[in-house]
Amino acid sequence: MPVSHDEVDSLLAAYALDAVSEREAADVREHLDGCSDCRDAAARLAAAVEALPMSVDIQPAPLGLRERVLQATRTGTPHTAEPGPTPLYGAPTHRSAEPPRRTWARRAATAVAVAALLALAGWNLELQTQLHSVQQTVDALRDAHAVTTNFRSSVAGTGTMTYLPQERVSLVMLRGLESLDPGRVYQLWFLRSAGSKLRPAGTFVRQAGGSALLVVPDEIDTGGGVAVSIEPLGGSDAPTSVLIMTATI
Repeated sequence: MPVSHDEVDSLLAAYALDAVSEREAADVREHLDGCSDCRDAAARLAAAVEALPMSVDIQPAPLGLRERVLQATRTGTPHTAEPGPTPLYGAPTHRSAEPPRRTWARRAATAVAVAALLALAGWNLELQTQLHSVQQTVDALRDAHAVTTNFRSSVAGTGTMTYLPQERVSLVMLRGLESLDPGRVYQLWFLRSAGSKLRPAGTFVRQAGGSALLVVPDEIDTGGGVAVSIEPLGGSDAPTSVLIMTATI
């Protein structure tokens, strides 16, 4: 029996990452032959996945990671990464709002595949919070109206922010972050619009190569954006030092 449009839609991100079974891949290919919407979505996802690992060195994946990912995508159960030498993802600790429960359930397995397969591709980033925040990233990659801007930086680090208005989520990619003294962390700040107050969006640490990939699940208006400062361990309610990196749309 042919799979439904919704079933294929939920598999597209994992398909782009080669994280589906042979049978699932065949079902997706069969559906794509007759569905232009899914073909377009699959093409955008493939382009996004191809671009993601370009700025990092490929690292060996933890033994058994791929098998755990495939199992998680079949059960639909979000998987929390086990402690180990290859953490999966770096993300802010603050979340402004939870999407509807049924949205989490429908996209949980795909999100697990994205987070873990990014590690397989070399995204050896620090796990700070729940991996289900990545679920918004999966669908956001399908948005053709993304706005990307570069960070202005007073330090050696560089970065880009991509805002996806359809999903109301920002993807923040930072590179060249310097190692900090003990007791200090990087903190992300969120600015909804020009002239609004900076809000704390969570602390984070860089990975060994100086990179961080963050997800900010909040709407941004024109003139809004994100910023980075260096704060005491545990973070601050307001910046206590100069903003070292800023990006606005």
